[in-house]
Amino acid sequence: MHPRVFLDSLWRNDLRNEVFVAMSFDPRFDDRWIRIFKPAIEQQPIEGIKLTAVRVDIRRSGNSILSEIIDGVAHSHLVFADVSVTDTWQHGDSERWARNGNVMYEVGLAMACRQPVEIVLVRDDRLPLLFDISHIPVLQFDPLSVDESITVIQAVLQDRLRERELIKDLRFASTMESLAQLEINIIRQNAHLSFLGWKGPSYPAAVGIALPRILDKRILRLVRPGNGDNPDVYTWTAFGRAVADYIKGMEATLNLPQSEELL
Repeated sequence: MHPRVFLDSLWRNDLRNEVFVAMSFDPRFDDRWIRIFKPAIEQQPIEGIKLTAVRVDIRRSGNSILSEIIDGVAHSHLVFADVSVTDTWQHGDSERWARNGNVMYEVGLAMACRQPVEIVLVRDDRLPLLFDISHIPVLQFDPLSVDESITVIQAVLQDRLRERELIKDLRFASTMESLAQLEINIIRQNAHLSFLGWKGPSYPAAVGIALPRILDKRILRLVRPGNGDNPDVYTWTAFGRAVADYIKGMEATLNLPQSEELL
């Protein structure tokens, strides 16, 4: 599947307890995956989350591997990429070098659909970076210093998750401030439901106005398009569930009257 098709139609705001690892599959790099990257990610919970290191085996079929790469980049808590130089050669009097093309492709995907704080880049060299990523902080590590590398990487992952939580808090506050009364009503009246859908020949006027805005804010997502007499069916994103719970909690705190269901 083409990445743009995936991001436009299949991307979800729900994250798995994984760190997607982009790295060369050359056997020379197996040792750092086994002894450094995987233990750094999985050895202990980071910010209370037990994470799994996931990398896609390059030996799978082309379509399958691309789908899994896009899925991993979109749905992992963090994207971790080793952008170390994989090849060097002499060209006349000058030295040339290359970084793994597949890794750089995955980094490009991550930069297109994830927050910068959710992307962790590491390398074991000091050669100039491609201009595309030269503006992004890249962690230097020594693959021969296993314990030190694990400690440093774990600290960076922890910092990134903490920073991401701050960003999420800011996004949450921004979303709450942007909600119109119609949107709040739709969310409040349906907060107790797992799936939402509106029967009848057309949406109620309030739903028709509020629903597109709620979808744009990634509070709800479509899980089944309607057909015939069956309505479109929606469910909450992880972010939307938090928004709905907050609004419902405020209703209970203020002893507001319970709203009627719209379904």
